[in-house]
Amino acid sequence: MPCDETDPSCDTTAPEYYKKIEKKAFNVELCDPSVDGCNPMVCTEDEKGCSITACSEDNLSEGEACSKSTQE
Repeated sequence: MPCDETDPSCDTTAPEYYKKIEKKAFNVELCDPSVDGCNPMVCTEDEKGCSITACSEDNLSEGEACSKSTQE
């Protein structure tokens, strides 16, 4: 998610890489991403079985590459 441009610590030139998210299917919101109002995919504070892995050369699977996000 892009940072708030009014925040002085926001670096709008820094790349925003995709992350892998693993969570239980029953905790995934059924929502069409092309429709406004979908909540972002995140792990809640007390959600068990949910993890977020930032993209890095150390954790890429075969055929994967880190790429800058174009979604806002």
